[in-house]
Amino acid sequence: MLYTESCIEKIKKYVEKALLKHFSDRSKIPTRVRKEIVENNLIEFLSGKAPKKSNQQ
Repeated sequence: MLYTESCIEKIKKYVEKALLKHFSDRSKIPTRVRKEIVENNLIEFLSGKAPKKSNQQ
């Protein structure tokens, strides 16, 4: 499914608002969450196509 730019922006804002509600402060949101979900892989994440990553670091 393809998303329009305006739809993507609305989804990003919604996700960011939800993250802020959960973490109460933008600086408390984990960098990995912010970067991968909000900026880089949002649509892939939502559609379940994001590459699987192990939690071992």
